[in-house]
Amino acid sequence: MCDVWHATVFVEKLLREVPEVQKIIDTDLFKRLKEVHGEKYEEFMKNKLIPVIENLSEPCLGMDANVAVDIANKVDVIINAAGSTGWQGRYDTLLDVNVQGISGLIGFKKSCKKRSLFLHVSTAFVTKKTVGVFMETPIGVEEGLPEGQNWNSQTLDIEAEFKLAAKIASEIPKNELSAEMAKLGLRRAKFHGWTNTYQLTKAMGEMLLTKVSDKLPVIIIRPTLVESIYSDPFPGWIEGYRGIEPIIVSYGKGQLQGILADPTAIVDIVPVDMVVNAMIAAIANHGIIGEPELEIYHVTSSMVNPLTCGKLIKLCNNYFALHPFITPSREFIKVKDIEFFSSIDEYIFFGMGSSSSNDKLHRILVRMAAIYQPVLFSKLRVNDKKTQILMEKMSSVEKKIFDFDVKRIILEDYLMNTHFTDMARLSMSFVALLVL
Repeated sequence: MCDVWHATVFVEKLLREVPEVQKIIDTDLFKRLKEVHGEKYEEFMKNKLIPVIENLSEPCLGMDANVAVDIANKVDVIINAAGSTGWQGRYDTLLDVNVQGISGLIGFKKSCKKRSLFLHVSTAFVTKKTVGVFMETPIGVEEGLPEGQNWNSQTLDIEAEFKLAAKIASEIPKNELSAEMAKLGLRRAKFHGWTNTYQLTKAMGEMLLTKVSDKLPVIIIRPTLVESIYSDPFPGWIEGYRGIEPIIVSYGKGQLQGILADPTAIVDIVPVDMVVNAMIAAIANHGIIGEPELEIYHVTSSMVNPLTCGKLIKLCNNYFALHPFITPSREFIKVKDIEFFSSIDEYIFFGMGSSSSNDKLHRILVRMAAIYQPVLFSKLRVNDKKTQILMEKMSSVEKKIFDFDVKRIILEDYLMNTHFTDMARLSMSFVALLVL
């Protein structure tokens, strides 16, 4: 899953390790840059960053026409790391960001003077598969369509989906619009064979890129559940709740005493800095001006360093036993061994009988269970052979600076001593968890 968070990490890494970058279209993450440049930090940043007001669905991407022309004449690489990551969000919103936004960038890309590279950060969850192995191939190939054909031309009319969403939105009262559009997205996703609206709209975005890849050089990066920084610029940094954090935090706060999950399922996680390093390596490998082609790279752990759901929960239990959350009354929250459930009905019944449950919290946890059910029952392995080959092409120095070797991560150490620690720091107040 991907959003502006990835872009922030990408910009920091590129400015620190590739300072000869001429232009790139302030969080705590930039403190390493501040240390490097000292008093000249602001001057350095102003020379590298050009803030522009944009809307990807508008002409010229919503920019001033003169600014758009200037950028189109100079840009070497277009990197799309924008995305709406709400798994069950409003259909119209996810269509606008995850699909129409890409369409706008493709249109802008065609106006660029140079044959610039287009790198798109997608997600490995674009596949409909829940078992077996997902290869680094375009959408449609894995699901049985002949190579060269895609779902857009076979079973899914993207333009028709936009028209349907607009038509239904026009018929719904404003006070009901948000809830009804979320329901519509889930219905359309399941109708087309995906689990949720996020997966469907990210798949649509890839379809648009596949369609133009015979005219434009395109790279698609597909990460899985993206988590906190592993090492660089500093371990543990994360921005808000994302990935599996809602589950972990609710368990640590004593709210989650049972979980709808298969303890043998694979929870495919990857640190955000390794995703960013793979992006930079892919750009360097293919060159900023390349021939029209489509290359896909998976940045994942399920094939080379798998983590089971049971192991994850056990590590959570160990962590919160050592580092418990504290209530406003200064009492330690003691976590209990969690019970696994194989069906939503069993889980709901268990929650209704829980001594610590209340109606509002119960509804939140049931909704969270439904959202995460596909992930926590997944037996899918995500193949990353092409990504491994990409890494093998790098020199020893490059591998050290731009490390994305997921198999070398000691997951227990990363989770217990890095990820959980920073995640807990963001969750110090004892409040009912609000999930995606």
